[in-house]
Amino acid sequence: MSTSPPGLTEWLGLLVQPAVILGGGALFLNQLNKRIDSLRSDMKDGMAKLNDRQREDNKALNEKLDRLLESRLPAPR
Repeated sequence: MSTSPPGLTEWLGLLVQPAVILGGGALFLNQLNKRIDSLRSDMKDGMAKLNDRQREDNKALNEKLDRLLESRLPAPR
């Protein structure tokens, strides 16, 4: 049976612990980035719907304004 040099176990422990912490942190950040991308996509879709609705509302208001102005014009002679 081979024996490890003195202090090797402690030295390996000092290397493994930060690697595990960094790996866990990388996984956390990856999941966080995915969630941010998902929220960004949801916001983009929501803004597109709002913009479409605003265009529709503006078009309807413009048509009403046109009709109002036409009704106020003097009749042709």
